[in-house]
Amino acid sequence: MSKKNDLPAIVSLVISVVLAIAIVLWPIYFFGFSTIKIIEMEVSALVYFSTVEVVLIVALIALWFAHKKLF
Repeated sequence: MSKKNDLPAIVSLVISVVLAIAIVLWPIYFFGFSTIKIIEMEVSALVYFSTVEVVLIVALIALWFAHKKLF
């Protein structure tokens, strides 16, 4: 791989690492460390959490397919 092609690959790797970290940290940020808080939440809050998590996962999968196709 030439130097010209290295930059997009590195940027893709960095974005995928950030997305993976966001997928792991989003539940910790949203729920905190309390499992009791999950039981007390309303359905709309849980739908919001699930929507954000699904969007992050789909973005990571789309980036993976794009990376596989380009490189």
